[in-house]
Formats: sequence, structure tokens, C-alpha cells
Amino acid sequence: MHPGLKEVIARGRVLARGAESIVVLHEWFGLDAVYKIRLPREYRHPDLDSRLRRNRTRREARTLVRLADAGLPVPTLYEADVEECLVVTEYVPGPSLRDALEEGEAGPEHVEELGRIAASLHGMGIVHNDLTTSNVIVADDGPVLIDLGMSFDSGDPKDHAIDLRVFERCLESSHPSLSDELWRAFLRGYEEEAGEKRTETVLRELERIKSQVRYV
Repeated sequence: MHPGLKEVIARGRVLARGAESIVVLHEWFGLDAVYKIRLPREYRHPDLDSRLRRNRTRREARTLVRLADAGLPVPTLYEADVEECLVVTEYVPGPSLRDALEEGEAGPEHVEELGRIAASLHGMGIVHNDLTTSNVIVADDGPVLIDLGMSFDSGDPKDHAIDLRVFERCLESSHPSLSDELWRAFLRGYEEEAGEKRTETVLRELERIKSQVRYV
């Protein structure tokens, strides 16, 4: 790791530390910024590990630019260093959607807007691949989508349905008392953006996924 990144970790405020990366709030040319640094995984072969981390860094940076250019709510990309597996973005203040729902600071209207965002993503042929309430920030002007490192390009309704299944399961496990209401809100927003025909196609694939799981 570059010495400068070690200093960022040492002097910044750690926002999250996961199996794959560390996320730190630190200054970037006078601006509050989020540094996401993908860490080596010792259990993987070094060449494979390096390739995976670089590919995910490159993918996240490119997806952020594409979504921002399309006017979708994502943090502004400040810097990407593929060799260092680093992505630096705008700091978006606010709680995660998960925390905001638990504290009563967000409701179905936020999830409905997220449904519209997800449909826009799928309309561009992009799959988030980790669509949960933890990967959404509730900013002053609405939900902001984060953590796009696992995203990939696909126009296949089956892949879009996987995004929906991940989100549905997130609601069931993290927000059980609100899950039905929030799921209906999400689908309202999704259909408003995607249209009835595309939504029905994705929902058919979603039901196939759920039926396959039941009978495995």
C-alpha cells in the first residue's frame, strides 16, 4: 500500500471496515471525501487477488461516472487509482437507509424513490448486485446509491430480478415489521420508471428465482 494511503487510514475517520475494503472519511484537496481502499485478501492467490481488486475498482469508477452522467443520485467521483485499488468520492452526509428506517427518519416514500432509481439503473443495463438498505444514503434531497463495486453490465431481466430478490430479502431480514409495505412502495417506484411491461417481465423472473430456491 502506498504510504499516502496508510496516512489516510491513520488520520481519517473509518466509516466502515469490511472483508474486502476499508472506507475512510478524509480530506481531498480541501473537500470532505470518502476513500474506499480495497485490501489484499491473503487466502487468494496474489495474482488473482490483484486482478479482482483492480477490476472491481475500475468497474466501480466507471459505473459512478455513467450514472452521474445520466443524472442518477450517486456520489461524485473525485479520483480513481486502479493500481492502488482506490476510489475517492464525494462525502454525502446522512444515515444509511437501513438506519433511517429503523429510527423512523425514512419511510415508504424513500423506498419508492429507490425503486425508481433501480429501474433507471436496469434501463441502462447496469445491475447493482448488492442492492440493500445499507448501500443507500438518505441525503437531504433523497436517496443516494453507494457501493457499486460489485455492479456489472447486463440487460437480462434475470439479472435485474436478482437485484430485486436481494432487496426483497434485505427488507424481510432487516425490516421485518415494515417489509410488506416497503416492498410495495419499491415496486410502485420501479414500475413508474420501468413501465408495466418491463416490470412484469422482471417480476416473472423474480418468481422463477424464488420457486427454484424453494425446490432446491
